[in-house]
Amino acid sequence: MRCVYNSVYAIVTVVCCSAVATAQPAAKTTTAVPRLVKFSGTLTDGGGKTLSGVVGVTFALYEEQEGGAPVWMETQNVQADGSGAYTALLGATKNDGIPAEVFGTGQRWLGVQAQGEAERPRVLMTSVPYSLKAVDAETLGGLPASAFALAVTATGTAGHSAVSAPAASAKPAAAPALSGTGTAGTVPIWTNSDTLGNSAILQSGGNVGIGAVSPSAQFSVLTTSTVGIGGATSSSSGVGVSGRVTATSGGGIGVLGASTSSSGFGVQGEVTADSGETVGVEGLAKSTSGFGVQGSATATTGTTAGVSGTSASTSGVGVAGGASATTGRTYGVQGSTASSQGFGVNGIGITLSTLGNQLSLGGVGVWGDTHAGSVGVLGTADDAQAMAAYNNANNTATLFVENQEHNVNTAIVFATNSAYGGYCNIFVSGNLNCSGSVGGHAILSSAAGGSRDVALYAVQATENWFEDMGSGQLQNGAVVVALDAEYAQTVNTAMDYHVFLTPKGDCKGLYVTNETAASFEVHELGGGNSSIAFDYRIVARRKGFESIRMAEVAGAQKGPNLKSGRR
Repeated sequence: MRCVYNSVYAIVTVVCCSAVATAQPAAKTTTAVPRLVKFSGTLTDGGGKTLSGVVGVTFALYEEQEGGAPVWMETQNVQADGSGAYTALLGATKNDGIPAEVFGTGQRWLGVQAQGEAERPRVLMTSVPYSLKAVDAETLGGLPASAFALAVTATGTAGHSAVSAPAASAKPAAAPALSGTGTAGTVPIWTNSDTLGNSAILQSGGNVGIGAVSPSAQFSVLTTSTVGIGGATSSSSGVGVSGRVTATSGGGIGVLGASTSSSGFGVQGEVTADSGETVGVEGLAKSTSGFGVQGSATATTGTTAGVSGTSASTSGVGVAGGASATTGRTYGVQGSTASSQGFGVNGIGITLSTLGNQLSLGGVGVWGDTHAGSVGVLGTADDAQAMAAYNNANNTATLFVENQEHNVNTAIVFATNSAYGGYCNIFVSGNLNCSGSVGGHAILSSAAGGSRDVALYAVQATENWFEDMGSGQLQNGAVVVALDAEYAQTVNTAMDYHVFLTPKGDCKGLYVTNETAASFEVHELGGGNSSIAFDYRIVARRKGFESIRMAEVAGAQKGPNLKSGRR
C-alpha cells in the first residue's frame, strides 16, 4: 500500500473555571480532554490502484524511524472516498484514547499499514499531539492532587492485590503492623486484613504472567482448563501468541478467536522482529479431537479472516499450527468460511496478484496466490503424494487449471516434468506435447488362464490428419461414395486427401478416382463389372492446421528446482 500523508491535527479542549468567594473552596469542574489525534491520508494498493470503501488500517507509534517495537498501536476501519482519501481519529478505538505517556519523551513516528499490505515508511509526528502530555502534567495519574492523602492506610481486604488507591481524606492514618511472607518477583495479595502473601501474578523484567513459573512473554497465562491464552512479544526468538491446553481429551482449544465484524480478524498475531525463528501465532493441542489453532469469522459478507498471521522475519512463520496426537482426526491448522465470498485459508506469496484481484471467486477452502513469487500453492512429499484432489460430482472436474493468455498459442496451461527427464505440456491452443509416447494399455489372457497388462501406442504423424472409415459395394464394377457430412466439416477436402481400399471378395482389383469435396468414386480394375463389397479408410488434413508439418516444439516447462535449497 502507498500512503500519502496530508496533515496531522491534535484536538485539545481548554476548560475555563471561575471561583466564588465563600467559606468553602468551590468544587472544580473539569471536562475530560479527548486524547485523540486527527490524521488524514490517501490509500492505494501496491500497484498504485486507489483503494475505496471500508479498509482495515493499523496505526502504530514508534520511537524510531525504522525497526523497533511499537509503543502504541490500534486497528480501525476507515472510510476511503473514490480518490482513496480518508480521515481517522487515532485513539478512537480505545476507551481513554492515546495514553499521554506515549508522547512522554523523545520523538514519535507513525506507521500506517492497510490490511494485507506491508507497513509504509513512517512519518514523523509534529509537535501538536504532544499537547496531550502537557494536559496530563497538572494531574497525578489523571487525578488532581486533592484526591490523594498524605499517607496511605496499610490495610487490605483478603483476596485483593496490595495496590495503593486514592484516598478520600487528607488526614494521615496510622499504619498497623504487617505480617506475612512473600517471594521476590511475585505480586503480593492480602490474605486477611493485615497479612500479605503471594498471589498468582508474577513479574520478571517487563514480562507478567498468571500461573506461570517464569513468564516468557509480555503477558502469558498457564492454565489446566480447556482454554489457554497468551500475549505478545518483540523478542527475535519469541512467540507472538502462545496457547496451551494440557488436557488430553475433550474439545480443548489452544487459542480461540472470534470476530463478527465484516472486516475483522478472529485471531491476528504479529512479530515485528526481522530475524530469528519467530512465530506470529502458535497453537498446540494434545487432545485427540482438539485444534492447535482455530479461528472463526461469522460475518457472511466482507473480506473476513478466520485466522491472520504476519511475520517480518526472514525465517519466520506467519501462522504455525501443530497437532502432536498420533491418533484421531487432528488438524494442525484448520480454516473455514461461511461466506459465499470468503476463503477458509488465504496464503499470499510476497504480494497479491493482479489476476487474483480480478477473479470473482468465493466460498473457497484454500486460496494460494502470488504476484512476484514462484508458486501460489506448493505441496511436497518424500514417499507420498505431494498433492491429491478428490470430488464426487458427475459434471464438475476434479482438477481444473486455466491459463488466461489469449494472444500467444504457445503459452502453457499444464506442465509436468521429472528428474528422469520426461515431460508433457498442454498449451492454450489445446495441443498436447510429450517427450515420451502417447498410448494406453490392455489386459491379455493366456491359454493357461493367466493374464498380463501390455502397453499400446498411439499412431503419430508428421502432419495433422483426421481419418474416417466406412464400407461400400460395387454395382457392375463402380460406385460413388459420399463423404460423411459431419466428418467433412472437420477436414479440408478441397485439398488432396487419401483413400485406401480393401476388397471383400475376388476381383481384378479396385482403384479410386474423381475425388471431390463431397465424394469419391471406386472402380474395378481392367473394366471389371463385379459387385463385390469393400472397406475404405480416408485420411484428410485437419481444417485450420493444413500447413503445419513437424512444427518446432516450445520445450518443456520446468518447475522450481527445490533440491539443495535452489530455486
